Amino acid sequence: MTRPSITLAVLLAACNNQKGATLNNNGASMPVDADGDGYDVFHDCDDGDPNVHPGADEVCNSVDDDCDGTVDFGFTVNAQFATIQDAIDAAQDGDVVCVPPGKYEEDINFLGKDIEVYGYEGPDQTTIVGVERTRVVTLASGEGPDAWLHGFTITGGFAETGAGIYVVEGAPTLEDLVVEGNECAAGEGSTCRGTGVAVVDADATLIDVEIRGNRAEAAEVCGAGLYVGSSSTTTSVSPELTDVSVLDNYATAIIEEGAAAGGGACFEWLASSGNLQPTWDGGTVAGNAATAMPPSAVGGGIALVGDSLPNFQAMHLFVADNTATGREVVGGGLGHRGGAPGEEAIRIDASVFANNRADGDLAIGGAIGLDDYLSAGLWHLDLVGNEASTAGGAVGFAGSDTGYIGLLASNVVSNRAVEGSVFGWIDGSPDLEVGYSDIYDNGDPEYADPALVDDHDNIAADPLYLGTGASSAVNWDLHLDPSSPCVDPAASIDTDPNGSPGDIGAYGGTYGSGYHAHWK
Repeated sequence: MTRPSITLAVLLAACNNQKGATLNNNGASMPVDADGDGYDVFHDCDDGDPNVHPGADEVCNSVDDDCDGTVDFGFTVNAQFATIQDAIDAAQDGDVVCVPPGKYEEDINFLGKDIEVYGYEGPDQTTIVGVERTRVVTLASGEGPDAWLHGFTITGGFAETGAGIYVVEGAPTLEDLVVEGNECAAGEGSTCRGTGVAVVDADATLIDVEIRGNRAEAAEVCGAGLYVGSSSTTTSVSPELTDVSVLDNYATAIIEEGAAAGGGACFEWLASSGNLQPTWDGGTVAGNAATAMPPSAVGGGIALVGDSLPNFQAMHLFVADNTATGREVVGGGLGHRGGAPGEEAIRIDASVFANNRADGDLAIGGAIGLDDYLSAGLWHLDLVGNEASTAGGAVGFAGSDTGYIGLLASNVVSNRAVEGSVFGWIDGSPDLEVGYSDIYDNGDPEYADPALVDDHDNIAADPLYLGTGASSAVNWDLHLDPSSPCVDPAASIDTDPNGSPGDIGAYGGTYGSGYHAHWK
């Protein structure tokens, strides 16, 4: 009679095992923990995912992570609220608005709240489309650094300033965004500023943001893609841009007295005190255009304009295929106009300017164009294949009060202009230094007046780039072949991280060598 009892026990154990139990070494039944997260199948609401179990952190992902019967935390659109704005209205400081993938046709306003609005599947799957021809996103009530917008595509906005995203004062964070297809058509007597994104008097932080395909047409335009400006005379703001790309934006000025500044991005110093100190680290600025019909254009890619001395620092930028067109033009890639006397005002390191154009009756600076009063430090650049129809294929400037301009440890290759393919200027006696650089295959003459240039420790040799065959310069590979004469040069201004002489060009020296994670 004992054999049937043994058989029955085995069958019961097998049945228990099928329902989430197993046998220990003593033959006793034990619950299964299939995902190894410390919670068995009877207590874990998803025993196939080790990130889901009682006590887990609840995050925005349409999953009940902590097994408490509630999907996501905070305020969830669609599940709890019909719109994103409804969730924002109900939220308080510190709350999170979880936004599932989808297309949301609405305009949103943070209303001064330090909250997180999170499209958790990212901008490829989560889009906010503006309605009623107004701004799409507004943060204009002093939102602090805990106000955070991320994971969206922002499109369909229409406004003179900040049609896509409008930030005034405060210090919010914009991250993992695509801002595209926004418009400003202000007409005569009006100005478009930052049609994609406008940051005004704010310590905003932008991280991993792509601003593309935005258009502005007005009497004056300052940044069809991005605008960063300050009018404060008492408060200093230092917005930070990291891995921000500005692509294929178009600025058009339509009246005789107007100006198009910054087809891609425009930084404007409106106050005489110059209390705007932006930094930009990483990103591509390509395919933008500033067109004036017929007045002046400044900066096809990037413009620095205003009434006070600009303070601007940038590194790890790839500025390519931008154009500035008009009667008077300053800077195909980057252009500066305006300001007041002062010390070194801009510093650009470890960056590329390739195939940019300044085209007009009077056009200076194919890659970089600088106006009165400005001093600049340009270190470890690749200035390749840029062109200006008048002066300065690589770097051009105008005005009698230009300060010191230093071009150091840079490759200046195949640039063209009528007056000075490397350095050209309209008037004045600027203080110029070109040193520790490779000056190769540029048009003749290289300098508008060689007597005014402190030219020292340079070479003239093919830098041996890895690839410049693509039709668009944004696809060029300007890293150096290991056998390049620009690798470990005999004379250098700094060192690479390994202690060897700093390579010439954007990928050498303190900031360039080995930095490949966040730029081309």
